[in-house]
Amino acid sequence: MRPAPRRGGRPLPVIMAMLGVLAVVVLMLSAFSPVSDGHADVGARHALIAVRQRAALTDASRESRHAPAGAMEGAEPRLVATSLIEYPNVGAVVPAAADSTGASAPSSPVFEATVPVDPPATLEPILTSDSAVIAPPQCHARAHTEYDGIAVKWGDKNVLPDAAACCASCDQHAREAEVAVAKAPLPCNAWVFCADAEACGTRLGQCWLKHTSDPSLPGHASHAWVSGGRMPRGKTPDDYKLAERQRRASRQQSPLSMLSSAWLAVGLRNETGTIELLTPRHAPGGDAPTKEPHFSFLLPLTDENVNLGPAGHLDRSPDGFFHFGDFTLRGDYGGAESECASVGRGAVAAAAAERVDGADALAGGTLHHGEEWLWKHSRRVSLLKGRGKTGGGPCPLDTTGGGPLSVTRELWAESAGGALVLRLSLANRGSAPVKLSSLGLAMPFDQDFVGRTLPQVATTCSFVEPFLGMGAGYVQVTRATGGGPVLLLIPEEGTAIEAWRAYGGDDAMRLDFMYENTHELMLHSAGHASREWRHAHQWNEPTSAEIPPGGTASYGLRLLLAPSLEAVESTLLEAGGAAGAAPP
Repeated sequence: MRPAPRRGGRPLPVIMAMLGVLAVVVLMLSAFSPVSDGHADVGARHALIAVRQRAALTDASRESRHAPAGAMEGAEPRLVATSLIEYPNVGAVVPAAADSTGASAPSSPVFEATVPVDPPATLEPILTSDSAVIAPPQCHARAHTEYDGIAVKWGDKNVLPDAAACCASCDQHAREAEVAVAKAPLPCNAWVFCADAEACGTRLGQCWLKHTSDPSLPGHASHAWVSGGRMPRGKTPDDYKLAERQRRASRQQSPLSMLSSAWLAVGLRNETGTIELLTPRHAPGGDAPTKEPHFSFLLPLTDENVNLGPAGHLDRSPDGFFHFGDFTLRGDYGGAESECASVGRGAVAAAAAERVDGADALAGGTLHHGEEWLWKHSRRVSLLKGRGKTGGGPCPLDTTGGGPLSVTRELWAESAGGALVLRLSLANRGSAPVKLSSLGLAMPFDQDFVGRTLPQVATTCSFVEPFLGMGAGYVQVTRATGGGPVLLLIPEEGTAIEAWRAYGGDDAMRLDFMYENTHELMLHSAGHASREWRHAHQWNEPTSAEIPPGGTASYGLRLLLAPSLEAVESTLLEAGGAAGAAPP
């Protein structure tokens, strides 16, 4: 007997078959639908599929090409792309695979991503375009700017038609103040005019007269206002700017012992003898005095203009900071390896206690004069155990710690050529060799943008670029503006620039994304290559040195100035260095 049919619908197998067909259709449509439908996410997925499948095809092809004869025999057939079959009206390309008979057969589809991108709509400007301020040149007018200062005449009592009239009002106020007999008011030297009708509203036309210590300062951005300054007779904004720079230079130089080479003003720290200032003495490409006496290639010892918020201002005078002339080393004496640095806990106080006295004493060392140099400063440098700010106590390699090494740092200005030379001399006073596996010189150039405004960064900061070319290498220090002069450090004969290491936590400078870090120039790096860098391929072959008993190892850098970026190569060549240029 046949079973009775189900009531109210089709038999279940028929329904299941229909659902299966529908699912297959949906899958086929989703798989073969064109990717140029404007959906970027679909196109991205298809592009990823294409990249992955092409990578698989390429790997398979590469294995087949490089396999030894007979290696592929009996192996499972692998997909090898030999051609591409395009299906019309379908956003896919199917690779043809060679089967065992050599015939090509379509394989799984590889989707080509073709995602059209519509051009962005034209944006209508929200603010009106900036038009030139109509005012005489002596008004020094700036659009969209508001000057700060003490109000000497309120704007709601001084409504005027335009910026030129506001400037004239400031000039009149200043002249009246100059001739006032009884309790002369502060003269106006800055004016602020509310010029934008929509932004000013009821304040439109208000002309505020102010007095400021420096009318050349640019003020702060403000859309509604136009501002300007009134310069005293015979003075320009550049005069104010130069005076402020000279005041800053005096603050930077006052705690240092200052020396001069032909091209650089050099500041030595009195406690340690480290170099804290390297300031160009002349304008780029000439003999005229510099108009930027505040600038130095090096990080400043202290700088009240670097605002670090609750931390105060930049102060690198305590222990733990690396300065130009500081260094680190690793060495082995008598089978015991030590890691030491000229920086660490108690280093500043210890250096101050070691200073010499006498008529030729300077910055804890001795200043000499001779025919080959304008001056020469030499000082013994003690070593502390450890890697920098975390270290302290006498270094076992140093004579103060019972070791064999005595280190002398020399700095001199050449009479001919104008170069500045920095040299370290390591003398072995012991009875066995000292094996020097690492030696690094501190490169604390001012790449610190933290706590500075963009104008401050432009006028005070630099970028450092090392070329690790061994004896032909050099370090280039370029101002943030890109203007000259450019400081170049090239190795003396017998010194090689081998590696470049970031101090990281070894230096007390805070680590910040706006700070390019303090680095050291590695003259020997075998000690680091065998330990911290053992998993990395070194740019140069790591080296070490052995100082015999009674022997001395010396390492030196010559500091030169190129007048501009364009003159870097010619300056290097003139100094006997190497320079390379990319072929056209």
